[in-house]
Amino acid sequence: IHLDVEVPFRLKGILYFPKLKHELDSSKGRIKLYCNQVFVSDHAKEIIPEFLTLLQGTIDAPDIPLNVSRSYLQNDPYVRKISEHITKKVADKLNSLFKKDRETYEKYWDDINIFVKYGALNNEKFYEKVKDIFLYKTTDKVYKTLEEYKEKNKGVNKEKDGKQQILYATDEEQQISLINMVKAHKMEAIVFNSIIDIHFIQFLEMKDQTVNFIRIDSDTNEHLAEEEAESKIVDESNKTSDDRVKEIFEKVLKKDENSKITVKIQALKTENTSGMIVFSEFMRRFKEMNSMFRAGDKENDLFGDHTLLVNSKNHLVKRVVELNEKSENSDQIDKLVNHIYDLALLAQNNLKGQRLADFIERSHHLLED
Repeated sequence: IHLDVEVPFRLKGILYFPKLKHELDSSKGRIKLYCNQVFVSDHAKEIIPEFLTLLQGTIDAPDIPLNVSRSYLQNDPYVRKISEHITKKVADKLNSLFKKDRETYEKYWDDINIFVKYGALNNEKFYEKVKDIFLYKTTDKVYKTLEEYKEKNKGVNKEKDGKQQILYATDEEQQISLINMVKAHKMEAIVFNSIIDIHFIQFLEMKDQTVNFIRIDSDTNEHLAEEEAESKIVDESNKTSDDRVKEIFEKVLKKDENSKITVKIQALKTENTSGMIVFSEFMRRFKEMNSMFRAGDKENDLFGDHTLLVNSKNHLVKRVVELNEKSENSDQIDKLVNHIYDLALLAQNNLKGQRLADFIERSHHLLED
């Protein structure tokens, strides 16, 4: 981004987006400040918005007063005009590249998006200038604006309370089974994989009241549920087939009174998945943001309170129900229920400790059988 102004103030310089080796490598204070080609400072915090100090480069501002305090300089109308001009130039450059060379813009997006998002979160004027050129990488490996995504998935994504529910994933490798399930049913999710995205999602929902972001493992995600699946009443006490499945799983998994697991029965669109761990969207976001400030706090453990969603269409689940007809099968039921739960934990990369050891031993026994 080239800066060259003579009126109403003098300003020259060049700024650029650095390629980050890691998203936390965005060290501040990389813009060198000169006055009439005389070096003044390693940073230019006094005359540009804080979010732009994530950029790198050099600026020369001959007319800034140097013999005043930093607080006075920041409130100086002249300096404020320079700051607004630089913000506008950065936004204009991004808009120009998006409109004239979308392909190149997409190529750069993975490297620059953390800067753009941080700027939007911290500067309202900057957000207004770039809000239409945010790109979102989808699980189909394409980049779309939010409006393009909404239009493409209109009628495919669910709507609730007048808001389109937008699916998203945070880890393409760990959540691959759920992503494949989404893709198999002609749906696509947005990929959010930066630390800043936790805050950015909240920000987008506040700015756009027509959308609601739902992670693919959220307990409010109804996209993967079978349409019009209804559990039939199967006994005299008015219990349904789902009620019976729930009782069986809770009897095995909630032997420990301190267990915080909740069992939910639902028919999914696929028969291949026996069970999956789902979370409250609100609580998961809250704990993830809280964990940034309280790392290692056990109270922030996401798996301390979670839900096992059991797929009533799966053949293993149906097998558990069949085995339950005879009391002598209790040991086999116990093994199958725990194995389904462990597979769900494994998919979330949270099968650890003694449960992992038991899973390995049980797997050997099942293979021998």
